[in-house]
Amino acid sequence: MRKLKEVLRLDSLGLSQHQIARSCSISQSTVHEYLAAVQTAGVRWPLPADWDDSQVERTLFPQRPVPAFWRKHPEPDWGQIHQELQTHKDLTLQLVWQEGRENDPEGYGYSRFCDLYRRWLKKLDLVLRQEHRAGEKMFVDYAGATIPVYDPQSGEAHPAAVFVAVLGASSYTFAEAASGQDLRSWVGSHMRAFEFFGGVTEVVVPDNLKSALVHQEVDVHLTAETVEVLHRGVRVASHIRSDVPAKATSLPEHMPKAHQRYLGRTPSTLIEDGQQVGPWTGQLVEAILAAKRHPEQGYRSCLGILRLAKTYPPERMEAAARRCLRARAYNFQSMDSILKNQLDRLPLPGDPPARSAVEHDNIRGAGYFDSPPEIDPPVIQ
Repeated sequence: MRKLKEVLRLDSLGLSQHQIARSCSISQSTVHEYLAAVQTAGVRWPLPADWDDSQVERTLFPQRPVPAFWRKHPEPDWGQIHQELQTHKDLTLQLVWQEGRENDPEGYGYSRFCDLYRRWLKKLDLVLRQEHRAGEKMFVDYAGATIPVYDPQSGEAHPAAVFVAVLGASSYTFAEAASGQDLRSWVGSHMRAFEFFGGVTEVVVPDNLKSALVHQEVDVHLTAETVEVLHRGVRVASHIRSDVPAKATSLPEHMPKAHQRYLGRTPSTLIEDGQQVGPWTGQLVEAILAAKRHPEQGYRSCLGILRLAKTYPPERMEAAARRCLRARAYNFQSMDSILKNQLDRLPLPGDPPARSAVEHDNIRGAGYFDSPPEIDPPVIQ
């Protein structure tokens, strides 16, 4: 459709079909076909602004059959499958497929099932571009599956984990094969990474933060002043070109909502979110941030606590936060454990005991109402 629109534009300028064919790198017969279709449909350049490629196709070539969308089987709930794969480390896509085939023997084949899942998964791999100061952060993680390392003398293979460290500002990378992922290997890999980089960063981030109209093919029109992005002939974004060299430029309004919330996150906004739950929760969030040398180190705990507010009522959140503050347990794990074990329902040490009911001869207790009523004996006359 992009070539068709260019043919119409050049034809409106008075170019011959031969000149248009050379300019668009298509055959002259194709140019003739396009112009004949335009004349038959009674359409003139410029096309209506709200026409996408599908509308152009239907208007100029109504005789072309529209590909029917037919699906033999309903698609599985990919979101639920993805969550189960993330939750259960021993669960594989093949096991999920086998379970589905047991319930529906005529369902998708394994290759088709994997293809549909990967196609759905691509829409989740949207990466947020961040800016980092030089020497500020080092991102570390174990990458992928283990690799075999062979003993040079015996030839025996031993599995090794691949440790990767990346500097945020320059993407300068250190990688090594480690004998395991225990504490000794983890600390040793960090030491060798710092030696390789020739210094120590301010913050070490154990893993990268991860997060539809995504992974779709688009056209980008560039001019000296603007950048315009079109999907299927419809403009989806446009902004002024940046003249800052060697630096990416992103507009906040063009980012996904999750990325906008992440960039807008500050210690004050986290504290305000905690105060929306209750004053004790707000104090706990503030204490977590204050206990860290860099407030960003406490973001994960604070966000975890705020997520708990979606599961537990405010009164339980407040009781658990108060218990955490009393114990100086400034982390998400303590808050989560208190709520799961219902420790928030117990009185705090040092709190005055609850007042018992007043006992008096003229006050009937609960036992009075539980006992059967007394029946007066019959009177014999």
